[in-house]
Amino acid sequence: MSVPIFHSHKTIRFAHCDAAGIAFYPQLVTLIHEVQEDWFGHMGWPYKRMHLEAGLGVPTAKINLKFHSPLRLGDEVEFGLSVKRLSDRSVDIAVLAAIKGQLPSVSAEASLVLVDLTTMKSRPWPDDLKQHIQQWAPAESVAS
Repeated sequence: MSVPIFHSHKTIRFAHCDAAGIAFYPQLVTLIHEVQEDWFGHMGWPYKRMHLEAGLGVPTAKINLKFHSPLRLGDEVEFGLSVKRLSDRSVDIAVLAAIKGQLPSVSAEASLVLVDLTTMKSRPWPDDLKQHIQQWAPAESVAS
């Protein structure tokens, strides 16, 4: 059974590049974070709702990136996000970035933890958000 993948498209802009016209690695981390934010918005939990209304956040507890080939100014990049594991308070995701028809240029794995922004302590997912995330997760990866 295939794992559902959330897709988001981004263009490598001048602001993302170094003097050589190659996407600068911190900017790629920013783009990966934008894809994550797009995904939560797609599930009905845009960051405005999450942060400002519900007082919740999903900081990255761990991230591992691999750069396979450069992305350059003007490249149209497809990002794919999949859920590797979902627990009661965190989610492990994988993100691939590739120019259409090519092998991935960047791959990342990250662990996101749901926190109460007032206490900065982890807390369980709201039921509706957990149900949305479960739709993206392989059944065997969901732990409580």
